[in-house]
Amino acid sequence: MQAGIWTPPQRQPYMRVTGWRCLGQQPKTMMRLQLMNLRSYACTNQRMGTCPALRIMGNSILATSRHLPRRDLSERFSGRLGSLWTWRHCRISRRSRVSTGYVRCRLGSARVLGGEVTKYTPGIRNRKQNKVPVIDLTNDESHYWVHHHRPHNLAAGLMSGIAAGNLLGLPYEGWSREEIAREHPDGLQDIRAVGDWPDDDDVAQSILIAEAAAEGPLDVEDLGRRLGVWEETNGAGIGILTADVLRLHRSGMSITEASRTAWQGERAGNGAIMRCAPLSIRWRDDADALVRNSIVSAVPTHWDPRCGWSCAILNLAIAAALRQDKRSPQRVTAGGLLDAALNGVRASLPELERYGYDAHVPDEVREAVEDASRMELRDLHLDGSNMGYTLLALQVGLASLWRAPGFERGLRTIVKAGGDTDTNGAVAGAVLGARFSYYRIPERWREKVQEVRRLRRPMELYAQPLVDARTSMAGKDSWRN
Repeated sequence: MQAGIWTPPQRQPYMRVTGWRCLGQQPKTMMRLQLMNLRSYACTNQRMGTCPALRIMGNSILATSRHLPRRDLSERFSGRLGSLWTWRHCRISRRSRVSTGYVRCRLGSARVLGGEVTKYTPGIRNRKQNKVPVIDLTNDESHYWVHHHRPHNLAAGLMSGIAAGNLLGLPYEGWSREEIAREHPDGLQDIRAVGDWPDDDDVAQSILIAEAAAEGPLDVEDLGRRLGVWEETNGAGIGILTADVLRLHRSGMSITEASRTAWQGERAGNGAIMRCAPLSIRWRDDADALVRNSIVSAVPTHWDPRCGWSCAILNLAIAAALRQDKRSPQRVTAGGLLDAALNGVRASLPELERYGYDAHVPDEVREAVEDASRMELRDLHLDGSNMGYTLLALQVGLASLWRAPGFERGLRTIVKAGGDTDTNGAVAGAVLGARFSYYRIPERWREKVQEVRRLRRPMELYAQPLVDARTSMAGKDSWRN
């Protein structure tokens, strides 16, 4: 994109910048700019951002009547900053002068480019002399997510974490820990996916669940229809059990009958738990509804009760991480999760009984949760003969919540353990994204996800309607002490 070219507005205004003056001069009058869905404005030798971001170019003074507290910012710049507001309005308050540097809020980042040593292009210089705002907004869809709200940050981290974890683990699916170590003696570092890969089943079905949940409580038959459409239009990486169920469904069986028939009393794969995490955004404030919808999300393809219980418990844990209380992951206990899941099943028992559930947590599920509470990430044995087991994926998610020191280190540890690496990566990525937030996902991984999915909607945008549609929970959180 050439310097000095301002892309004209295309859609309705969504953001407003007020009170522009340049070179540190105190403003005598206020100018107001209505911004619309701008593509971008680029100047020479300035790299475009790859994440949702707002750039303000040049020494600027912006006035505000409302601001984001300083404690919510990570400041790396010279000069003084009162505050930054990046939701609906982007403002720098207290008439502070800001020099070149980055300003980050809890979701989104603003870059202020300027200062006395900056060599401006003619286009920039002319605009500054004429006091015309020069603003660059990257990614014309992701602009909606340039704001500071903590729930949006964590929800975007969950959705993007699914894709990052899936793509990191996809090339090593079925590998042993030793094989991965030989391939990467210096440690697993980067996503190896290249080109325009189709969404793998972990990512595609998570999107499917997110879209269904945004419309309201889940329905088994509706999910069966959506899964059938996905199989016909994509179907990449589809599991054996899911393929068997959809084949029976196409032959004329109802989705519940097909799921029960394909189950055969012993198949408890991880194909349901890999896709259920978006539900924890929609119902993070309502434990009973979260349990009910988590189980319903498993029923169309995974009839085994262990699968539904796994989804419910994992989502209760993620819901705690999605709350703004930073101590919530540490306050979640194995017993609290099991009790909350049981209470949720009891609340919807008349419906869930039709799918083979009763008011009793299976012993295998209870043991898996209790074992996970005592495990370190390195203690997980993921490359054995049971690598596709739903309770193993549950332990991956819970151990990531309780033990991971950070997003990158936690996810790399899970993938390096081998086994069903793409699914384990997706589960761990969802948990870690919800726990540590969108901007704790390494930028090089976010860029790789955007590169691979460049023709598709950004993952973080699927979280938006789920956050907006969340329900209020009546009563206190039963799974937290």
